[in-house]
Amino acid sequence: MSDCDVHILHLRRGHEQLARRAVELLKLGEKLPNPHFLSELLSQPENLLLVAVEADEPVGFLIGYALPRIDRPQPMMLLYEIGVAESHQQRGIGRRLVEGFLEWCRKENAAMAWVMTTAGNAAARQLYESAGARASDLGDVLLYDWPKL
Repeated sequence: MSDCDVHILHLRRGHEQLARRAVELLKLGEKLPNPHFLSELLSQPENLLLVAVEADEPVGFLIGYALPRIDRPQPMMLLYEIGVAESHQQRGIGRRLVEGFLEWCRKENAAMAWVMTTAGNAAARQLYESAGARASDLGDVLLYDWPKL
């Protein structure tokens, strides 16, 4: 299948079944606490769950959060977690998920977006840099941000 067969979906309330499958398949078999928790999470606009789907099966996900600021009305956006099934890596799916995150940030008029990773995580560093993020070296932890959305 080509990358054109992979669709990035922004999940909201009503998509609980797909969200549950994505979490269970892509987060190393983790089980969600209860269905009400997932429904509530998907109903809150400050939470973002993007899922990459191919042939009705989740092959990637991204979790992001809008964080309110006390000093300005625009939120800061955190790219909290991203994962792509091993069988689908190196196909641009991670990049498309990050681009979906950045699109959401712009739509929400974010002040900035950021993500953290370790210095040794070359794949994550390459992904974030390819999407236009710049690194701030904090020792072993790297803070990447997109200051101009």
